[in-house]
Amino acid sequence: MKTLFLVLVLLSFQSLLSQSYQGIIYDQKNDIPVVFANVYTTQNTGVISNTDGYFKINLQNLNETDSLTFSSLGYKKLKLSADQLKPLDTVFLKVQEEMLDEVVVSANKYSAEEIIEIFKDSVELRHRVSPAKFQIFSRSKYTDKPVKNGIELDRSSFMSRSKRKKFNEKVEAYFNKIKGKKSSSFRDVLYNTYYLKDSSAVEYIKNTYLINEDKDNSMENIQNNIFKELIEALNTESTFKVRTGIIPVEDSLSTAQFIVEDDPKKKDTIKNRYSKTSAKIISKAHSLGSLEMFEKSRKYDFRLEDMSYYNDDIVYIINFEPGRNSAKYRGKAFINAEDFGLLKLEYELVEGKKEAGVNLKFLLGVKYRVYDSKYQYIFKRNRDKTYTPLLYKSSANQYVYFDRSFVLKENNEDRDERVKFKISLHVESNSVRESEYLVVNTEDIDPNNINFDPDSYIFEEKLDTYNPEIWKNYNILEATEEIKKYE
Repeated sequence: MKTLFLVLVLLSFQSLLSQSYQGIIYDQKNDIPVVFANVYTTQNTGVISNTDGYFKINLQNLNETDSLTFSSLGYKKLKLSADQLKPLDTVFLKVQEEMLDEVVVSANKYSAEEIIEIFKDSVELRHRVSPAKFQIFSRSKYTDKPVKNGIELDRSSFMSRSKRKKFNEKVEAYFNKIKGKKSSSFRDVLYNTYYLKDSSAVEYIKNTYLINEDKDNSMENIQNNIFKELIEALNTESTFKVRTGIIPVEDSLSTAQFIVEDDPKKKDTIKNRYSKTSAKIISKAHSLGSLEMFEKSRKYDFRLEDMSYYNDDIVYIINFEPGRNSAKYRGKAFINAEDFGLLKLEYELVEGKKEAGVNLKFLLGVKYRVYDSKYQYIFKRNRDKTYTPLLYKSSANQYVYFDRSFVLKENNEDRDERVKFKISLHVESNSVRESEYLVVNTEDIDPNNINFDPDSYIFEEKLDTYNPEIWKNYNILEATEEIKKYE
């Protein structure tokens, strides 16, 4: 009987560790979700809670001596053994309320400016720059909202008056349908990045794209729908060259390009790539040299706002604001008081500033502006006291104005019979781009011994509804409620 009981216990434990564990992390005192809390195992694998506080972690490689640790800035670290995980779906973290003792007093001998300078001097020592392989899960959300649209077809075109009228009516109806309506889509990608200091390679593992194509109001889709209606109205098998000004756009535009496949989950591919410059997320997370508040610190005013606990370490919380008009950002840096490694950084674009943009409205009919940008970095302190990136998050609003004329010329050798006409398209749109990069795993590599195939590729899985089975065996950011209810 004892043997049978032991077998049942072992089977139950094996079943527990052969699947993923998911739940939500809450602030015990304030009863609110803890966003971007660390969840990691004794085998140094882990994830982070999403913007709703939910997480999911794969337990397949754990054994009976392993456990999970939950931590977040300002909270007591919580460690749970495997047998404690089974009944849980909510993990509560306690606010770290102990008074900071004399250690804080001694740590408080530096000014904010001195702390920033010591941090900058220790970047190469603390923030790992040796060759490494990062497994990264990225999630991007695209939100588009058309503001104003219009179109004008050249009256001397090949179309008869009745065809032109019908075309204009269909386009007007389409514009009225999408005006002011938001559309959104989500792209999830898992890939390996090989960081080699002055070069990088990206190796794709899995890619999904969640989109309702019937509700897609992106500028690209608007343009495609207009050209589709135009080519169908011409009722011809011919293909067309398309240009705007002196810039060629398309050499063989035809109705066939816009035929919708029967399978809504049609697939595309993305190819591995090699670059002589570092991948953006790795470059920023490693060197930090591209971050203005550190690279151009003389333009900023720094103030030691507070001190807190993080994983039993004392952390400086430093507020920074523009000190000169040319500075763009305000935010906070969280720096370890023991070794001056950066644990967290959050900042946003100052109101009235633009991050990027171009105004060629009167010259080329194009205006573009990026504003209201927000960023967050979270770093992981390793056992050897080096720091590696854990999370990078960004969001930015974009305004696009597009008012250009396109010339369509039929691919016909007979000049006298060749159809040629002009169409003017006006589009104004507001959009938001949000990205999250979770570094799932980090390992040192030999730069002379990398097994990487630059010609390899993976298929994109296009989805119209959320499918929890697709990512069940991977450590990723748990899907948000918005994704789960997407339609």
